[in-house]
Amino acid sequence: MSLASPNARQGREETKMNASQRTQVSVVRETARALLVEAAGQQGWIQRRWLRADGTVSADTFQKAVASNQARKAELAAERQAEASFREFKNSSHLVTIARQTEKAIACEVELELAGCHTTKIVWFAKSCCEPGEAEGTALVPGWLIVEKHREVTEGFCGGSYYERHRFCKGERATLVRGVC
Repeated sequence: MSLASPNARQGREETKMNASQRTQVSVVRETARALLVEAAGQQGWIQRRWLRADGTVSADTFQKAVASNQARKAELAAERQAEASFREFKNSSHLVTIARQTEKAIACEVELELAGCHTTKIVWFAKSCCEPGEAEGTALVPGWLIVEKHREVTEGFCGGSYYERHRFCKGERATLVRGVC
């Protein structure tokens, strides 16, 4: 007499049935402990020990590997897009509203939101690095200079370490510069 409930027995039987379903795969690439396998145009990384000698792997394992591989590819594509966007930001000029100016520099108000703290700072840019804007009271500031000033301001605001590692360096433009188009 079995003490296991009928539902538990049925679950074990389904697991055994799923485990018996195998997928024939071919090895595309291999490392010391992992294999990139392919079947029906789909690829996924599995542990070397999961591949049987007959070239099959559990269907469930293969589907999980494919899903993981596709998620990783999407993540890498998003990172590349963010890096490209960040490079584009650095290599272009941005319109800012001038708050104050002297003979050699212009100042802009910058709003920062870091770790829930809001503050407004005045940031100075050398006029030699900027171009005059089309409208009165505006200027075109190179993106690389905005990034550098952002780094300086955030370091003074909260040490910059958390913010730069986790947001700005991954391509997100979190600096809120009033007047930047």
